[in-house]
Amino acid sequence: MRILQCGFPKSGNYGVQRLLAAILDAHGLRRSYKRRVGLARVAEAFGSLMFPEAAEVDAFSFASGRCRLEFPHAACRWLDVDPALLLDGSNLLWTHDPCEVALRPELAAVTHRVYVLRDGRDVVDSLVHHVVRPEVRALQPEYRYATPAQVYADERLFASYARRWAEHVASWLRARERFVLVRFEELASDPAGVAAKLAHALGMAADAEEIGAAVSFRALRAAAPGHLRRGAAGGFRDAFGAAQRRVFDAVAGDVLAAAGYAREADAA
Repeated sequence: MRILQCGFPKSGNYGVQRLLAAILDAHGLRRSYKRRVGLARVAEAFGSLMFPEAAEVDAFSFASGRCRLEFPHAACRWLDVDPALLLDGSNLLWTHDPCEVALRPELAAVTHRVYVLRDGRDVVDSLVHHVVRPEVRALQPEYRYATPAQVYADERLFASYARRWAEHVASWLRARERFVLVRFEELASDPAGVAAKLAHALGMAADAEEIGAAVSFRALRAAAPGHLRRGAAGGFRDAFGAAQRRVFDAVAGDVLAAAGYAREADAA
């Protein structure tokens, strides 16, 4: 069994990864490439961990054209890795790449695919607050703003976040039959139900109530307060002004509706 988890940043990926890991752990099946080859110990000693498990999460990307493994250190954030070795050493892979990555021949051994989806307006609001955190800016110096207000005032940057989310979700819409879908909103409201859903998709028994309690937002935020902020649906309404609502709807409104979320005009 090899599981590929795909989702746009700040969509609930951490919670889904912890849930999948818990299901595998219950059967003693989880394998981490980083842990097996010693990279996890290096990351724990020298890395900037946004959440406790970051050292051993096998987060990868083909965005550069090569398979690269994410490493939590500003000086070496991406490490080239042989995809065959990665799949041999891991059975829970995480990527922010668009869903087309699942079609790559290097990932032919993947047996299960999960897509994590969240209302794009909440994603962008979460991303705006994420990129200004000092620990994030230390790890990724390309983020130049220090406050959410500065990010929101940059209409071009805000529009780029909305556009990137829409492009990512559009990649899932084109390939939805290949993925088990987990919405952030259902994970937040019913983690036990999502645990049962994923365990069923994997063909594995699981104590859904126990796993759900362990991956509730309250439990995850206690473990990773620097990575998680609100965990509530609809928070964008407190943050978006008229300009942000207009820009998001123009850039990503069609994809938002296609993904099953109400546009501002529909919700009014």
